[in-house]
Amino acid sequence: SATYSVGSDGVATVNLCNGITERVTARTVDASGKTLQSLGLNPPTAFASATMPQGSQLAWFTFANTEDKYSLHTGYTPSKWDPTTSQNVPFTSLESFVTAYTQPGTAASSSYINQWSGLFFSFAANNGLTLWNPDTVHTMSPQSVGTGTYSRRSVHGVEVLIIHARAPENGPGRLIMFSMKDGKVYGGYFRAHTEAAESDSFFNKTMINAIFTASGKPPVVD
Repeated sequence: SATYSVGSDGVATVNLCNGITERVTARTVDASGKTLQSLGLNPPTAFASATMPQGSQLAWFTFANTEDKYSLHTGYTPSKWDPTTSQNVPFTSLESFVTAYTQPGTAASSSYINQWSGLFFSFAANNGLTLWNPDTVHTMSPQSVGTGTYSRRSVHGVEVLIIHARAPENGPGRLIMFSMKDGKVYGGYFRAHTEAAESDSFFNKTMINAIFTASGKPPVVD
């Protein structure tokens, strides 16, 4: 559940049940008489030339946290293969995690290179990162495709490690994060309060019905 209020500037302040407050704005585009392709929606070929009827509208929502946001996914626990037990062993400290994934500027095929949200990286000296080409990480000659940095900070007495590199499967401003919970390292994400997140596009009923009609589907039921 959530509560919200709309200010005189048209911005909605949403108070979520988890204690997070977000500032939400919306923007709309009149799609009347335009094709899905001209709207930049990257539609399937069969729908690219479908023209939207009068009254069609697109909408996007932008969400801005009022403070930095930290989230852990307890379903993801980074680990390293232990050949003596033939098991993946979770890390019990950020120090051991960083040490295990620290690699030199070049790496052999036996090197462990961590993957998270489509990003392959290893730690380097001076809070640095080496970014790896995902097509080569399991070959005899892994190739570096760039560098990045990481930082560590304490948040309400809990240390977090933030990866400052864009992950292919994450939106702008959403960074990979690691921290401790119940004696294990977990992965998650971090978003600074200065970074806004934008939703996918939404269609109003007139527009979605036009798309359904073009695909031979029945219209939306009121």
